[in-house]
Amino acid sequence: MIWTNLWGQAHTDIIMPEKDGIEMMLELAREFPAVRIIAISGGSRAIDSQDCLSYSKQLGVKRALSKPFQRRELLDAVRAATIDLTYV
Repeated sequence: MIWTNLWGQAHTDIIMPEKDGIEMMLELAREFPAVRIIAISGGSRAIDSQDCLSYSKQLGVKRALSKPFQRRELLDAVRAATIDLTYV
């Protein structure tokens, strides 16, 4: 699942049933280089959520949330990604 918003952000889970989130992030970076990605993961039986999020950061994702997270954490990540000049 991917969710985009008006602020040039994409919020995506890393482990999804039909498309790998890492694959999705690579496509977004290629097609929309200015998009700011917030990666989300709860992991799976085979891989820990922190490993997923660590790998996503190696791909340039600046914000990552581990499930379960609080609404405030998501809002803080969205706010930070909105004003984060490291994305420019």
